[in-house]
Amino acid sequence: MTESPMQSQQLQLLAQESTPDDLWDEVCTLNWIRSPKWPRFPSKSAPKLRFVDLFSGCGGLSLGVLEVARVLRLHPEIALAADNAEAMFSVYRRNFARWLETACCDDIRNVTAGEIGSKLTQRERALRDTCGELDLVVAGPPCQGHSDLNNRTRRHDPRNSLYLHAVRFVEVARPRAVMIENVPTAVHALEKVVDDAETALAQMGYCTESVFSNAGDVGLAQKRKRHFLVAAEPRLGSVAEQLAARRVLPATLDTYIKDIEEEWLERKGLFFQPSRMTAQNRKRVDYLFGNGAHDLPDSERPPCHRNKKHSYRSVYGRLRWDTPAQTLTSGFGSMGQGRYVHPSQRRVITPHEAARIQGFPDFFDFSLTEKRTALHTMIGNAVPPRLGASVILALLTCLQR
Repeated sequence: MTESPMQSQQLQLLAQESTPDDLWDEVCTLNWIRSPKWPRFPSKSAPKLRFVDLFSGCGGLSLGVLEVARVLRLHPEIALAADNAEAMFSVYRRNFARWLETACCDDIRNVTAGEIGSKLTQRERALRDTCGELDLVVAGPPCQGHSDLNNRTRRHDPRNSLYLHAVRFVEVARPRAVMIENVPTAVHALEKVVDDAETALAQMGYCTESVFSNAGDVGLAQKRKRHFLVAAEPRLGSVAEQLAARRVLPATLDTYIKDIEEEWLERKGLFFQPSRMTAQNRKRVDYLFGNGAHDLPDSERPPCHRNKKHSYRSVYGRLRWDTPAQTLTSGFGSMGQGRYVHPSQRRVITPHEAARIQGFPDFFDFSLTEKRTALHTMIGNAVPPRLGASVILALLTCLQR
């Protein structure tokens, strides 16, 4: 069984060599995001940070964990990554192959089939033995059922219960620390999944904390609010206080994508090309630029968007260089799904620009994805690596106290 660095107190010794502020300044920097090459990681002989990523998607959270491990001079080990979306998971496997021990492309309801509090199933016992001793479990259950953009089943959606399968995995594997990410409105789900998760974790002996954070508060060029349920045993300091103490102003959009605004004119391939617009949307883009506007007036919108209080004003809008972007979604390829028109060019943003806004580094390889819808979904649904890394670093800092 792999020794846990946190339990062996090696993490505390490493942290004493650098101040917390030094570590935060080194994680997911702008130079890291612009880099075409993966950074160097400590060798396998270094102390380990062993973790599991559930609902991994293409790997936004895992990138954050790897960055934290790198700045703490720990060798990352991904004991298990699980997701049921093959297109996303193939990208995950391509990028994390050198650290990944077990890849599971399956529904989480099959992976952890038992109810919380029940006897472990045969597969769960095998999973526990495969994973060994874990420092951390991270999970990003589907958020669409909780989202304010979901007007059909909001607050009551079958996908909401997937949240508790991450908690069941914790019961099976008993990691030292846990982080579950979702949209802020997850706390209002009719299924009360967050409340039930906190109760279950407390019964297992974990201390829990409900944390809200914003991508802009950690220096990204995006306003993206998220909820994190964090837990640790046997004690936990305040992760929210750690994050608040290091809050910074959001970056402006030009900082993240100005250097690649002409790239689409030269580079071919899905990742570098914007979506094609309809003739009507091209006219709307021309109106924005012809009138120096960033918001499309009702007179230029489709009839269903005119003069309605529920309309989202940013829809059909144009981004600004000097402010952060709105929350990026999988709809960034359509101006009818948000403020996704480029600040200075008559087009919507490219997948590469969207990935930059999310904080994905240029060395991250999306090339296995052949369908635009799949590419947009994995980028738009991902957890920004710097946001995840900031919460994880705050969590590990609290464990040291």
